[in-house]
Amino acid sequence: SQLSLPDARDFNDWKRRNGLRSDAKVFIMTGWFPCVKNALQQRGWHNNPDRTSPFFDLRWALHSSDRSAAALQPWQLSNHFVRSVGLTTKAGLLDTMRSLRWHVNADGDSVFPRCYNLSVDTDALAFMEDFKVTAATNVLKHVLRQWSPEGAHFMVNGTILEAALAVCMRRVRRASSCGESCSGRTGGSENADMDTPEGEEPLVSAVEWELLCLATHTTTNHPDPDFTGLYPLSKARDSATAAPVTSHEFYEARRRQQAEARRADVRSAAARSKAAEAVWQDVSVLGSGRLQRVRTALAALRRVHAQFDLDGTFGQNIWIIKPAAKSRGRGISCFADLGKLLECTETLHKGGGTGLDQWVVQKYIENPLLISRRKFDIRQWVLVTDWNPLTVYFCDKCYLRFGVEDYTTSTSALSNAYVHLVNNSIGKTSDNWTRVTCADNGEEVREHMWRDTTFAQYLADTGRPGAYNDIIKPRMQEIVTWAIMCGRDNVEARKNSWELYGFDFMFDDSLQPWLIEINSSPACDYSTSITQEFVQEALVDVLKVVLDMRAWEESRGNAASRPDTGLWKLLHKGPYLPMPASAFGADMTLKGTRIVKGAHKPSS
Repeated sequence: SQLSLPDARDFNDWKRRNGLRSDAKVFIMTGWFPCVKNALQQRGWHNNPDRTSPFFDLRWALHSSDRSAAALQPWQLSNHFVRSVGLTTKAGLLDTMRSLRWHVNADGDSVFPRCYNLSVDTDALAFMEDFKVTAATNVLKHVLRQWSPEGAHFMVNGTILEAALAVCMRRVRRASSCGESCSGRTGGSENADMDTPEGEEPLVSAVEWELLCLATHTTTNHPDPDFTGLYPLSKARDSATAAPVTSHEFYEARRRQQAEARRADVRSAAARSKAAEAVWQDVSVLGSGRLQRVRTALAALRRVHAQFDLDGTFGQNIWIIKPAAKSRGRGISCFADLGKLLECTETLHKGGGTGLDQWVVQKYIENPLLISRRKFDIRQWVLVTDWNPLTVYFCDKCYLRFGVEDYTTSTSALSNAYVHLVNNSIGKTSDNWTRVTCADNGEEVREHMWRDTTFAQYLADTGRPGAYNDIIKPRMQEIVTWAIMCGRDNVEARKNSWELYGFDFMFDDSLQPWLIEINSSPACDYSTSITQEFVQEALVDVLKVVLDMRAWEESRGNAASRPDTGLWKLLHKGPYLPMPASAFGADMTLKGTRIVKGAHKPSS
C-alpha cells in the first residue's frame, strides 16, 4: 500500500517513493464518498490514504474546516471554499437576503419568509411588532372568512375589530410612506432607520395589543406587552458617541422591563378583568359599512405586504425559531404565542450566549402546498465553481422530502417535529417512517421522498400540466442566482476550489417557491433508494464540471470539444470584476493633521 513518507522532499519525490509516474494524479478523501472515490480511480487517479499528507492534487473533504485554505498550494484542488457563513448559516442568510434589492430589482420578502435575528436588538423589536400586526391582520381575515351574504346579522366585537382596523391601516400608511424599501416588512436591522423614523409611534399600542390578545388567546403576562420603552435602547446605536448595545445588554434590559411588567400586571389584574368584561360586552352587527372597511384594509395590506397570502387565509400567527448556526432540524420549534416564544428563546439565551446560541425567528408558511396531506420541501443541489467571474451550475434533478405525519396546525401539534419538519434525520426516528401514503393522483409516497419527475407528473395529473418545468423550476433557478449573487461578498473565494450547496425550497398553495435555507455539505449518504440513485449520479457528475470543464476552459478548447457535464447545467456566469485597490493591501485610511494656529501679527 502507499505510504505518506514525512521525509519526502517534494511531491515528485513522494510519487517516486510510492511507485507513481511523475504525471500521476493523486487525491485525498475525508468522509464517506464511495462513488467519488471509485470515479476518480476509474479516471486513473491514485488515492493517498494519509489524510494529513500535503501531497495531493485534489482534496475532497466532508467539511471546509477539515483543512484551511492557507495549507493549500495554489494549484491544488479543493471541494470547499473556506467561509460561506453568509449563505449557509440562518443568521447569515437572513442578512444576505435583506440585501437582495441592492443587487436585482426584487425584494427579499418576495422569495424568503420574513425573518429576524433575536440576538439583535432592533430585529427583536421589529419581530414583536410584526407578530402583533399579523395578529391584527388575522382578526380581519377571520371576520371576512366567517361572514356570508346570508348572515345579515353577523355579530362582531366592535372594540377588538376597531383596534385591528386601526393597526392594519397604520401599517399600510407606514409602508406607503417609506415606499418599496419597506415591502411589507415592519422592521429589521437593515432597514430600521428607513422604516421606523426617530419618534414614530409603534404600529401597535399597549392597549391595542391587550385587545388583540383577547381575540387571539395570546398570553400577555410574560412578554412585554408595551415594548416602547426599549426604543431608546435600540436607537442608541444611531448615536456616534454611544457605546454599541450588546445582545446581552438588550436581553437584560428586556428582562428587567418584563419583571416590572409582571409586577404591574398583578397589581392591575382586577382592573383589567373589569376592562376585559366590558370589551366582551361590546358585541354588535358587523354592518355593510364596517364590512367594507375590513375589505378595504385587507386589500390595501395585500398591496404593500408581499407575504400577505403566506400568512394564511385565517392565519394562526405561527412562527418558527431556529438556532442561527445549526442544521438538520436541530433545535427548531414552532410557536403561535408571543409570550411562550420569547420565554423559550430567553431561557435558552441565558447568560448572554455566543454566536452558537443565537436564534432567528421566521414566519411559518401557513398556506403550504400539501401532497398526501403532508408538508414537503425540495432539496436542490447547486454548484459554485468560481466567485469571480461568478459561475453557478444547477443540478437538473432534485428530490422532495415529506413530513412523516399528516399536516395540522392545531396548538397541540405545534411541538410535533414529525408534522412540521421534513428533515430525513428527524423523520427516520418516527414510528411512521416505514409507512407508505398515497397522493391524490394515486402515486405512492415511499420512504417519504419523491423524484422531481414524480412531482411534475403529480402536478399534471391534478390539473397543472407543465407547472414544474415552466413555473417552479425557473423560479427556483432565479432565486438561486439571486441568493448566490447576494452572498458572494461574504465568501472567502479561492481559485481551484468549488462548493456544493443544498438549497431547500417550500411551496405555498399557489406554487410559489420560498427559499428556506442553504446547506453546506448537503447530505450525500444513501438514506433512501432515491437519494442513493441521486447522489451516485449527481456527485460523480461534479467531476465532469470541476475536472473536465476546467481542463477544457484552461486549454481554450473549441465548442465541438466542449465536455458533457451530465446533470449539471450552467445557470449563471457573470462578468469578471476587477479587484478593488483595497484587495491588494492599499491603505485607504483617511488621515489628517491638526491645523496649528499661527502667531498673531499686530496690525500695522
